[in-house]
Amino acid sequence: LDMGRIFSFVDITPEENLRKAIKTAETIAPCVFWVDEIEKGFPKSAAAGSDTSARLLGHFLTWLQEKTVPVFVFATANDISNVAPELMRRGRFDEIFFVDFPNPREREAIWRVQFKRHKQAIPDEGLDELVRLSKGFSGAEIEQALVDAMFLAFSDNRRSCQMSDLTDAIRGIKPLSESRRDELTKMAEIAEKSATQASSYVPEEITRAEVGLARELKHVKRKTGH
Repeated sequence: LDMGRIFSFVDITPEENLRKAIKTAETIAPCVFWVDEIEKGFPKSAAAGSDTSARLLGHFLTWLQEKTVPVFVFATANDISNVAPELMRRGRFDEIFFVDFPNPREREAIWRVQFKRHKQAIPDEGLDELVRLSKGFSGAEIEQALVDAMFLAFSDNRRSCQMSDLTDAIRGIKPLSESRRDELTKMAEIAEKSATQASSYVPEEITRAEVGLARELKHVKRKTGH
């Protein structure tokens, strides 16, 4: 459910759009009902805002509380501090998770996925450096860095990007973790009090060799049954 589209139709009220979406989910149940960017439809000011916003929030809360059909509801939010507090109460959602910026291990996996997706070769012995340089990058920012590096290569009449293209592209991006540091720090503090950490902690100085060794030891442990 794209909350932005709930309000985008001129000839259909937001309440009617929401009712149709819920009815569709109940008709095809069992299913997963994904509410994307829930703060757009149910912001903190919803209950005290316009009549439409208040009715929309009330209808959704009632459905969450009383539904009997097997519809598993989960929602995503870019800014948990702007979500209507009525939705944050335990019982509305069984659990609230906070997903932080990718740790070194996750950034390595994202780089590998993006190199494969864009049909680019991983630079020899360069992955550790890319993981280090992209500290604080989101997955989307890592992908954009690779795309920018490809443009740099193409402008130099090369089909494949080199390590220098990648490092230049990374340095040309100011990630959200820097440009919106104060705002994101506040969000993380709120999440620490009201959400479960979904991201595992991995020290930033960890190397790819250490990651590989950890995986190897985990495999041996499973194999021996200890």
